[in-house]
Amino acid sequence: MYGSFSGPLPRLALCVALVGVPAAALALDGGVSGAAWASATRPELIEQGRAAHKAGDHLKAAGLYRRAADISMGPSLGCTLALEQEEAGQLADSYLDAQQCARDATADLKLPDRPRILRDCQDLELRLAPRIGYVVVEVSDRPAGVEISVAGQLGGQVTLGVPYVVTPGSITIKAKAIGRIAHWESVDVAPGETKTLKIALTPMPDGSGPLTAAQKLEIRAHYQRASRDYDLGKFGDAIDEYQTIYEIDGDPVMLYNLAQAYRLSDQPDRALQFYRRYLERAPDAHNRAAVEQKISTLLKALADRGKSAPILAP
Repeated sequence: MYGSFSGPLPRLALCVALVGVPAAALALDGGVSGAAWASATRPELIEQGRAAHKAGDHLKAAGLYRRAADISMGPSLGCTLALEQEEAGQLADSYLDAQQCARDATADLKLPDRPRILRDCQDLELRLAPRIGYVVVEVSDRPAGVEISVAGQLGGQVTLGVPYVVTPGSITIKAKAIGRIAHWESVDVAPGETKTLKIALTPMPDGSGPLTAAQKLEIRAHYQRASRDYDLGKFGDAIDEYQTIYEIDGDPVMLYNLAQAYRLSDQPDRALQFYRRYLERAPDAHNRAAVEQKISTLLKALADRGKSAPILAP
């Protein structure tokens, strides 16, 4: 599809503001306008991205360019974004944005410097082709409303049975469907490799009997991930896991765990909500006094909302 080549390809020379194109050119780059970000304008985000690039913080630069692209994407900015993603190790997102950049440059006959931008986008796509991997996901019996996504990537939903571009390494696949327990599974993918992953989504309990062995296994797996995420301070991921467990078996302890994770992620309103639900569901809880103290502390903090630090009291 890309033709043959030998040896390393040269670095991109011109498609980006980082190496000579004025920021104004990127700021005025064509594209479909989106909702403006409250914190910064598109030109400001591009300037911040240039500064982060010069400082060698490619992950931050890629994030800033992504925010600018969400306001309005065009081929020049798309090429810039893809290059920063490559530097940051986000190879799959870089590859997909390079493809989109090439398509947009091909279609925009009035694009300034079009031949050069098109060539640079195509060169980047070519360079990345042997460095990415693919995952093919199959779900047994294909339940209604099935949704598959890859954690940590921006490429959108995975289509069942169709190769999906991933950055090589340990890939976490998230699968969910109506009436099924959400399932996460990790698979190692090497550069140039296509890995097929077959997933069986366990039905949610219907309340008619005890949990099945498969349902118990899912609870154990989700709890292990929740504990790991909580210990690492990844409270958003822990919240997702605790919520899934609660949806499976309704254990009130998960309400307490949710409250803790929300509190530590500085979301006091949500923390209060779940502390109270926990006490409602477990009125004789052994830690009731401690939970009531946490509720009082949160209420006091919310009363003088001019706090200067997150609510992280133990």
